Amino acid sequence: MIIADSHIAHLRKGPLHAMMISMAEEERRTTELVLNGVVVGEMEVTGDFEKDAALTIQFLKDKGLYQKPDPVKTMFRQALSFATTASHLHKKGLLHSPWNVADVAPFVVNSAFSIELYLKTLARSHGTVLKGHDLLKLLGSLPAAAHNDIGAVLPACRLEFPPAGNPDLRTCIAELSNAFVEWRYLHEKMRASGIRIDRAIFVMKVMREACRKAIGLGSLKADCL
Repeated sequence: MIIADSHIAHLRKGPLHAMMISMAEEERRTTELVLNGVVVGEMEVTGDFEKDAALTIQFLKDKGLYQKPDPVKTMFRQALSFATTASHLHKKGLLHSPWNVADVAPFVVNSAFSIELYLKTLARSHGTVLKGHDLLKLLGSLPAAAHNDIGAVLPACRLEFPPAGNPDLRTCIAELSNAFVEWRYLHEKMRASGIRIDRAIFVMKVMREACRKAIGLGSLKADCL
């Protein structure tokens, strides 16, 4: 079965968003195509990843079902996927004491990268393309309209997910500013800047809601930070 989701990107290349082919289906060379949870037809497959991606796109085009990916929404949903992974790690090993220390570094890396992508999503939704990993620089480079989006959702997020010590958003982001690079290579340096988990979660929540406001998305799954 080939599963194509018009919102979630999992393929390494090309605009097709998700594809899974079982060995049994490869042998029979035909498979059902599922789009957004609905079977839309049956198509031939070759077993070659790139060829089947192209065949699937053409199949959807022939049926009038193909939609060109929206780069802003694609970026947002990728940010969401890293935040969801961080949420899983938090609930599994960091929610209660004693922590599972093996979950700390991947939590930080996934959290920081999701925030980076949220910031870049916000910028791009207002016509600005940002580069780099420094979160504080990305925040400072956001257009005014993106800052307005953040300001609009910040009070509600602070009430629902208050970080300890009631720091402002910029302070929370400054603590995480280089976390993606530092914690990703923690094995090389054996030390990195300190991270407060509640503040990381707060920033992810704020940025997620600001992105949702900017690009007009509805409610999201509860397990996403």
